[in-house]
Amino acid sequence: MPGGGGGGEAPAAAPGWIATGSDARFPERRFLVGVGTATGTDASAFPRSDDAARAEMFKTVRVRIESETRSVMEERQALFGEHQSVVSTQGFSEDTVSRVSAFLEGSRIPERHIDARTGRVYSLCVLDRAAAAALLDARIADARTRASQSVADGRARLAEGASWEALEKMAASRSLLAEANALAIDRAVLAGAPAGSGLGDELVSLEREAGESLRTIRFGVRCWAESDGAPGDPSAVQSALTGVLGGHGLRLTDAAGALGNLAYAQARETPVASLRERTGLDVLLLCRIGAREQSQSRLGGRVVHFYRASADLVLLDLTRGTVLYTSALEGSDETKSGRIEPAEAARESTAKAASIVAGRFGEHLEGLFGE
Repeated sequence: MPGGGGGGEAPAAAPGWIATGSDARFPERRFLVGVGTATGTDASAFPRSDDAARAEMFKTVRVRIESETRSVMEERQALFGEHQSVVSTQGFSEDTVSRVSAFLEGSRIPERHIDARTGRVYSLCVLDRAAAAALLDARIADARTRASQSVADGRARLAEGASWEALEKMAASRSLLAEANALAIDRAVLAGAPAGSGLGDELVSLEREAGESLRTIRFGVRCWAESDGAPGDPSAVQSALTGVLGGHGLRLTDAAGALGNLAYAQARETPVASLRERTGLDVLLLCRIGAREQSQSRLGGRVVHFYRASADLVLLDLTRGTVLYTSALEGSDETKSGRIEPAEAARESTAKAASIVAGRFGEHLEGLFGE
């Protein structure tokens, strides 16, 4: 076993890579190198030092990838504007751990060392950059091909007037482009290339095409709010839902002006064809949110108001005349307030319901878009 020592023999000298973290046999231009250590005086401790070496390599690579990601996102903002890129920051970074873990699976442990004097063992971990890059190249090419096909399919659906189907295709391309861009960043880190150099004009062009196509889909949002049956402020739920949708690269329109004084129930009863004619939209999201007082009680000199929030939401494909999604929350979440003013308690309850309904809609949207 390399680096081992025992019996009457003099302990083997510690290899240089323990102190320097590098080894001339594995030059940096061709290999990633990590050194790990663990407490122990025999080979039983090597699995732990092996893991520590891989973890050290993982940490180094992850830091570099996160730095490259920030640089690339700045480049994206310069190209497309802060809110105009179809590929989100989250899409670039959320799978960093799993991606790095995947391409580090090709690493190996060429040498280990036991230092009986200090009671520690050491492992040297190396990864061949070229071999790892070849695997990433194949994955980038696959994601790019699928993204290109998804963009083409989305444009075909747009030409047919099938807005929601087009939106689904473009959203799928968004996910694939995020994957391809993230893998390209990994590839650039492996190659020691400058930020963004591995992304290529084709990915940028596809991203621009997908973003432009998404923003041709006219997506409207209209929210209503009430407290104890009286009109309330819908801004909380409007903001929450707009945030969820905007994260998917959509161009959003406040449909309040087009729908005028229609109440939520009236809008729900209006034929879809009439809503399309009235609003000029392709997709319309309607939401009503409210809170009603359930009871009161006294706590010392204060009155405590108990409110229960409710919400209804419907997503309509106005081009096809179909209901895509409905949701109702009624009495499932209770908000208590110890404030004397019931109006403030109602606002708190309504804001809580807004957060809940936006979160649930966001989860469903991920499923609708297949991301």
